[in-house]
Amino acid sequence: MPDLERLPTDIITVNMPQRRPVRNALRVHEGSFHIREDGAARLEVHVAGVCVRNTEGRWQVLVARRTATRQLFPKHWECGGGTVHRGEGFHAAIRRQIFEEIGLTVEPVNILEVYEIHTTGQQRIIPGIRFLCEVREGTVLLNERKFTQHRWLDLPVQERLPWIGGLKEVLDNVAASLYANPDRASTPRKQPVGFRQEPATPGNKRQSH
Repeated sequence: MPDLERLPTDIITVNMPQRRPVRNALRVHEGSFHIREDGAARLEVHVAGVCVRNTEGRWQVLVARRTATRQLFPKHWECGGGTVHRGEGFHAAIRRQIFEEIGLTVEPVNILEVYEIHTTGQQRIIPGIRFLCEVREGTVLLNERKFTQHRWLDLPVQERLPWIGGLKEVLDNVAASLYANPDRASTPRKQPVGFRQEPATPGNKRQSH
């Protein structure tokens, strides 16, 4: 039976958002801009998951319908996700979000895409990362403040639903990847996205937990 541990990682691509003109892109560099230590940046960042399971050789994906009262994309279908909390990495955030929203324990396997949510709020653009996640255990229990119903759909998805923009294309790519070269071994990404871990020095000692 094929499993995610044997999924070829080179056929999972990272889709960068389409570049848009940047206002004031040619502003003058005066030698001083805000840096991290100023504490000026307070951003909302999201993670999202595509949670799949294999049942008797058939891949299925879990989808859920957002409530009518959601500020973004009411009554649309999605696969779960939300805001990264302070003190979390991306992997911890997607595990927590899927458990809180859907009641399942999942393991992120690969990055599917980098995406943007355009809003009318002060931040204007919410950046996010979408993961392919393997369902490990649990029974679906929806957070009723977020979702009204759920469905397990066979991949590739044939149902015509009001999807969040761009999600159906992601699901099509996932289906093609899961069924392609099932016997080819690969190693999922183990390290979180970000800077590599440097050896501890007197100036950058890491706290142990």
